[in-house]
Amino acid sequence: MNKRWFVLLLVLLMANVCAVASADKYDILKPMWLNALENMQEQKAEAVPLERREPKIVSGDDQLEVVRYAVYMDDEYSTEAYVYAQLRNTGESIIRLNGATLHVLDASGRRVASEEYASAKPDVVMPGGSLYVTEWLYDFVSDLDKVDAVEVEIERSEYSRKKIEQLDGVKAYVKGDYLYAELTNTTDESLYDVAVTAVALDPQGRILDMLREETYANIGIAPGSTVIFRKYLEQHATEFPDAACEAEAWRYQE
Repeated sequence: MNKRWFVLLLVLLMANVCAVASADKYDILKPMWLNALENMQEQKAEAVPLERREPKIVSGDDQLEVVRYAVYMDDEYSTEAYVYAQLRNTGESIIRLNGATLHVLDASGRRVASEEYASAKPDVVMPGGSLYVTEWLYDFVSDLDKVDAVEVEIERSEYSRKKIEQLDGVKAYVKGDYLYAELTNTTDESLYDVAVTAVALDPQGRILDMLREETYANIGIAPGSTVIFRKYLEQHATEFPDAACEAEAWRYQE
């Protein structure tokens, strides 16, 4: 072989070796292009994207403190999110709700989407009591990676029911594909206008799913009787058949 061509081939070979130096092993018996291609594939495989960070839930009311929450987002077909939050009334006054709005915030705190009329119960939150918020957001942003937080904003009312009374005899559990809440009337009178909330929790204490039901004023629960509510679990909650559950029940009073 011509000496000049031999030197050129040697230089090209050494350059290729340097280019693939990050590979675990360089096989000199393979063609140069094959070694380079395999190295590129290995580098691409190492660049696995990190799991999408879960947005936090923040309160837009100084009297309400976020106790626990969860946001489950998916963009397989469209941008969707299940939002769950429990907030506690840390003030000394009663909070009466007229409605609630969820604001989706980006990293700069700018509102990029909003969902009015979010589901928030009970309508009256006594000092030390809890407010439970849940909503399904559909096609609300174009890029889920830009969602940094969800703000819960409530609208107060002076004309809703005056107060609520906490009830005993309530429990919750997961069975099959359902989240259940059972309320037994432990009083000596029939109960009307009752609200029940149950939450299923994962091992880290994040909310998996939430059930909220009300009997309203025209349905009574006789003394000693038990009423059972249930909700079909969302897909993300079915992976935890032994989920821990908590429940609360109230009676509205005028």
